[in-house]
Amino acid sequence: MTCTGTGTGTGTGKAGITSSSKKSPSGQLMLLLQSLFSSLLLLQVQVQVLSQLHSVSAATTAAATASTSSGRNSNRCGTDLPASHSSSRLLALRRSQDQDQNLPDRYYRILTPPNYDRSRPSKVVLYFHGWGEDSASLAEDPPWVQAAFDQNYVIVAPEGIQNSWQFPGSSNGLGRNHKDVTSCDFTQSEPFYCYQDTCPCETRCGWTHCQDDDIQFVLDLLDKELPAQLCVDNDRIYALGISNGGMLTWSMAQDERIASRLAGIAPMIGVPHYDHDRGSASKWDLPVIGFYGTHDEVVPPGGFNTDWTQDDGGYYWITANRMHTRWAHEHGCNVQTNNNQQKMPPNTYYQNNNLQGYKIHCFTHCDVQDSNSLRQTHVPFSVDCRISMGHETPAFMMKMALQFFERHNRQDRYSNNSSRRFQTSTKDGAAITTVRTRIGTMLMQNGTDTDVLPPMKSPFD
Repeated sequence: MTCTGTGTGTGTGKAGITSSSKKSPSGQLMLLLQSLFSSLLLLQVQVQVLSQLHSVSAATTAAATASTSSGRNSNRCGTDLPASHSSSRLLALRRSQDQDQNLPDRYYRILTPPNYDRSRPSKVVLYFHGWGEDSASLAEDPPWVQAAFDQNYVIVAPEGIQNSWQFPGSSNGLGRNHKDVTSCDFTQSEPFYCYQDTCPCETRCGWTHCQDDDIQFVLDLLDKELPAQLCVDNDRIYALGISNGGMLTWSMAQDERIASRLAGIAPMIGVPHYDHDRGSASKWDLPVIGFYGTHDEVVPPGGFNTDWTQDDGGYYWITANRMHTRWAHEHGCNVQTNNNQQKMPPNTYYQNNNLQGYKIHCFTHCDVQDSNSLRQTHVPFSVDCRISMGHETPAFMMKMALQFFERHNRQDRYSNNSSRRFQTSTKDGAAITTVRTRIGTMLMQNGTDTDVLPPMKSPFD
């Protein structure tokens, strides 16, 4: 079809436009209608082309996302484990050429269950040891390993530097402004744990290494090492840590670089240092279940109406309740305060007065459908478990953490998303649907939402 009267058709141009002005009014109207009709046809064609391009782009993006998140295209899927694989052998991280070659060597171990299937993407739990331990400590605790194997988890055990993990405030004692010392009472002279051979030790408050970025180390494991070693399900990678390792898991959940890669965390007998109440980094829901000893004097979890706690060495910690309350609120749970003070979460996720000789009570601000069972269909996103113990790690904690993980995966987070979460509660017999908006960045910038959480009280006031 040849378009006329548009200035672009064959044999027209400016001359065509000029000659058309000599036609009768009815002829001019016909030319005008033809021009309008031609323009509409051209616009329709353009819309169809753009729609097709958008469909192709969306399909390509979806396919790429599925490929990345499913883990089924992992390099090792369908192949045997490397000949070097052994649970008793340390594996070395391969640094990329663009990284600082002066960085220290890093190591990790892989423990695979007996029924590991090379053709199926496997669930992975990242296990972070405690301070003064190493990656071999897990292999020395058979009940923990067996609990993971019973549920067909591959265990990846990274190794810290000088038996420690670095997280905000741990190596230098500084707060979020990187100026003020906030992690301990620096007027005390003891205990002194600072790594003098590698760290500045301007105060006594530092107590972990300062030689490398541990989160980047974990990212290198996820991006480079594990795909070359295992068939991994990238939607089901979880982080579990003991004491100092638990503090690192909190830090990972608050770090934009890695939070979105995880499907859940389980910090055990470990909380962040005071002043590092940063909130969740991921724009998606990241579930957390924590385990704390009610008689723990090494890393005391604190009570339910305080913001910070202090151990015998003068180190300051954010209370477990403060962390879990913040997490519950950011993930849409109905958090309430008592006269602008924190209070005990009202709901029970699990309770047992004699679990292998321990009393355990797991609290949550989130809804639960079956308050005394680990098998409910709805599992809350923030669970605070208190156990009648000191700085201990009974084996049932591993089993409970994995059961919690079983009910959460990364795809659930994407489908539940993102800026809003919906909850249904009951009041006076009527169902009320409450839409709670996540406050994300605002929480991290302002430190708190004063309508829900009161401002952090300072140990230095």
